[in-house]
Amino acid sequence: MFSLSGKVSEVFGNNPLDGSLYVFMSRDKKKVKILMWDNDGYWLHYKRLGTGTFQIKLHDAGAEEITGVDLEKLLSGISFERIKLSKKVKESLYKNR
Repeated sequence: MFSLSGKVSEVFGNNPLDGSLYVFMSRDKKKVKILMWDNDGYWLHYKRLGTGTFQIKLHDAGAEEITGVDLEKLLSGISFERIKLSKKVKESLYKNR
C-alpha cells in the first residue's frame, strides 16, 4: 500500500516535491484529500461531505490534470458537467499553464 506521496511518484510518475497540488478522490466521491509540498513539509487538506458527493466524472485512467479554477469549483460542489467553456477560453487556459 502506498502513501499519498508514494502514489504520486509510483503510480503517476510525478515528483511529489514539485509544489503541485495532488487531489485524491475517494471511490464513493464523498471525500477528497489534497497533498502539497511546502518547502519543509507536506500540507494535507481533507474534506468529507456530510451529504451528497463531489460532482466529477473521472476518466478511465482514473487521473486527470485540472486547473485551479476547476479545483475551486469541485470543492464548492459545482458539477463539471454543467460547465461549458468556449473553445477560446479552453485554449487560453491550457496555453497559460
